[in-house]
Amino acid sequence: MSSRGSAVEANLVTLTDHIGVLTHHLDYALGRAQDRFTATETVYPPERRTLAELAEATVGITAALNLLAEALAHATSAI
Repeated sequence: MSSRGSAVEANLVTLTDHIGVLTHHLDYALGRAQDRFTATETVYPPERRTLAELAEATVGITAALNLLAEALAHATSAI
């Protein structure tokens, strides 16, 4: 193996980094949405609907990230 590593290793490292960044942004967005839901000012129905849709979307994104993390763990154990 060269000092640069293989393309698979580089891609796995980059992919792992991207997963971390995406998770960070997802956590931030969810935190902001939760703050908005619990704010003392009125949350009107259109905004509430949008926040609920965001919450539903994050469930699917989280599931996909978990599957991707499992796949990465399997791929790195096979290298």
